[in-house]
Amino acid sequence: MQSIELKTRQENLRSLLDEMQELSQSRSNYALRHFVVGQHDLPGRQRQQVIVELQGMMFELANQADELRLAELDIEELQAGLESKTGIDAERIKIKIGQKERQIEQINIRLTGQLRECDTLYAMLQELPKYTKEQFEAEEPAYWGVRLPRQFALSQRDVGGNLTAILEMFTEPGKEKPSVALSLDNLVALMGLSEESIKQLTGGK
Repeated sequence: MQSIELKTRQENLRSLLDEMQELSQSRSNYALRHFVVGQHDLPGRQRQQVIVELQGMMFELANQADELRLAELDIEELQAGLESKTGIDAERIKIKIGQKERQIEQINIRLTGQLRECDTLYAMLQELPKYTKEQFEAEEPAYWGVRLPRQFALSQRDVGGNLTAILEMFTEPGKEKPSVALSLDNLVALMGLSEESIKQLTGGK
């Protein structure tokens, strides 16, 4: 009875393979654009985020390709050994072949989503200005100068973080995030720092 029910469940689930393949991308193109890349305030950090994502994908896709090839080689080896086996031994090998075939199916479903993410991020990279290390570092003071006041301002109004996510929805790669009505100078004043401390922070200005 259990084996019949198990087979029924497997058949039901396998009928969803096409839909599994279609919706296998864990992060939608919209989420990649606005909540992965759009989390950053300025283009330099946005481009760096895309590069970091693509770097991880480069190695992960290579590993997946290796896993696929190893599974294919295992199947070839098992099938070669099957010719000389009969009875229970042959049945065991057939089961192992089936396991390897399902492993390949699983990898292919996962790869479908990963390749879509890769293509989306790579296309997004073309929208972003290219930065040298020097240009990236030169933009960092401005980046933190807008990010920290924004985080402070939004945290005062929304502990749950939904306002931050809403702002990210309006952030486009290659463009500055919409600004909030609070500057780093305002924040320094709110902290009540002495004039001497402010001079030290600003390099004596």
